[in-house]
Amino acid sequence: MRKSFHEELKDLKKEVVEVGKQVEKSIALALEAVIEGNAEKANAVFQNDDLIDKKTIEIEEKGISLVATQSPVARDLRLIHSVLFISIHLERMGDLAFNMAKAVKHLTKIPSERENSLVELISKMGEHTRQVVSASIEAFEKNDLKLAEELPKLDEPIDGLFKDFFKALARCSAEEHSLDWATTMVLISRYLERIADHAVDIGERVAYLVTGEFKEFD
Repeated sequence: MRKSFHEELKDLKKEVVEVGKQVEKSIALALEAVIEGNAEKANAVFQNDDLIDKKTIEIEEKGISLVATQSPVARDLRLIHSVLFISIHLERMGDLAFNMAKAVKHLTKIPSERENSLVELISKMGEHTRQVVSASIEAFEKNDLKLAEELPKLDEPIDGLFKDFFKALARCSAEEHSLDWATTMVLISRYLERIADHAVDIGERVAYLVTGEFKEFD
């Protein structure tokens, strides 16, 4: 028996949430790979990224098919557009986790005592980033407007840690091998900041989905 249109919509939303869970997994693995210098965990991120890319394409195809065959209006159309929008942001977050894992090969040297402060900041940024990503997925899954509107506050510590990162960077050694290591850490900190920004964008889309009005969060 053919599924009803609204059952298909519900399933499509579930698929996006599942992609979100895979993205959370990739971010966690990428952080562990960076902090531990663990190539095996980096490889797990690469494999997971293939799954995320495949699922994102499937979601896009299903969403376009629903628009073409069902001619949805009002709230249903808003949901399909939001699903496609959110899946794109999740795929980009997965790509950023992939980039973090790829950077592990440049982190072969043992950091000095001063450079360990950068590793600690990356760890803190990563924990906050995981929280904001998890909250954004939960807000979408539950249509939770209040939680969506709290995402910018959850993002604030990440921006503060990003600034602290550059202060700590200035105290690191100027030796060539240290600069190469530190440059890689700068990129990783930037990837984390961008992941959090994507999560806030998802929150904005959740607010639009619930209220029908789009506005950027402060």
